[in-house]
Amino acid sequence: MLELAREMSGLKGERYMGAEIAELFWCRDLSEGSREPLSVLSERHGVLVVEVRGSEETLKVTMLLRRPGQPGPTSAMRNEGGISEEIKEHAVWHVFSKKEISEFVEKAGDRNPLHQGAHPVVPGLLLLERLLEDAAFRGCDGMQLRFRHPAFAEEPLWVVPLAKENFRIFSPREILCEGCVATCR
Repeated sequence: MLELAREMSGLKGERYMGAEIAELFWCRDLSEGSREPLSVLSERHGVLVVEVRGSEETLKVTMLLRRPGQPGPTSAMRNEGGISEEIKEHAVWHVFSKKEISEFVEKAGDRNPLHQGAHPVVPGLLLLERLLEDAAFRGCDGMQLRFRHPAFAEEPLWVVPLAKENFRIFSPREILCEGCVATCR
């Protein structure tokens, strides 16, 4: 995953600062041949779609670009509605520390200001990396995540399985993303 994150950091410049991942599709890719490590598939109306290829995996990422001067998410912008107590009965899946986020973005060369400061947003690729390391998802060939809200450092997260291969990730206040295990053949 870190290899893919490094390739994504190739998107440099003011235009990409503060970009947020809206959706990603990861696939274990065992095909051979020469491929571009980073390709812009489309860019329209503030939505950027890129494909990132590593030695054994491919990632298609849809990002929302910010207009200059548009603020990014902050922990103060979180939905205060809360999630049901039923969700909180599940074991906490993970709490991303500021240090964990900082180390990941440093190794990846990620300069997005959203992942820095007093209340850093958890990088989507770090979240995906931790999911793929989890026993429940280890060995899967593909995964799709659709983000609704950002996850912030130091908050507990829950992964709640749904029907078939689907799941949701919750913070104490809201649904962060919806995901599914995918087949990549």
